[in-house]
Amino acid sequence: MSRRGLPLVFVETVEAPALSQADEHHLRKALRFRDGDPFAVSDGLGRWRSVRLGPATLEIDSEVSFEAKPVDQITVGFSPVKGERPEWFVQKLTELDVDRIIPLVSDRGVVRWDAKRAAKLAARFETIVREAAMQCRRVWLPVVDPPTSVADALRLPGAALADPDGRAIAREDRVLLVGPEGGWSDKERHDAERIRLPGAILRSETAAVAAGVVLAMQRMNAE
Repeated sequence: MSRRGLPLVFVETVEAPALSQADEHHLRKALRFRDGDPFAVSDGLGRWRSVRLGPATLEIDSEVSFEAKPVDQITVGFSPVKGERPEWFVQKLTELDVDRIIPLVSDRGVVRWDAKRAAKLAARFETIVREAAMQCRRVWLPVVDPPTSVADALRLPGAALADPDGRAIAREDRVLLVGPEGGWSDKERHDAERIRLPGAILRSETAAVAAGVVLAMQRMNAE
């Protein structure tokens, strides 16, 4: 059975893997695992091995394997909207194999990032990323940046704004920033590279997912 055919759980170390109480409870109660059932463990840094559930400790089922990161890393920046949406953005972009996720501080954004809110969401994002990566069975956890200004995000090599008036996406594009419901300000658009997404004028959350999809497809086509 391939790695992707096995449920995945993250552990501190794959050399001597141990489940947290919450993860063991999830396997036994939610997934109905019994002693002897196989699954994979990973450290979130590309290292993984298969194991089996045991009555007291995990039974090692394979040597440690390493899965290299994609050569072309893809990055999506998003402008949060009100409510629980920031967590939704991070979850979906993790599922799409995005390597770096950047919450944006934009001129027309409705969410304001004070230090307390940023710290609270950082901890929440860590949980969301872990759960989503286990669900889609990826062994590299994405990086979630702290809230970042659009100007700073545009300094990343090849960064572009998602914009209906932009050019078509190119094979080499890897960094795409998605604006708030109110769109980009003139200051943010000034001299910035712009790329249009499929469809008409998209809602912010739809645009963020679309950005992840088109970047992932461009990377696949380049392989």
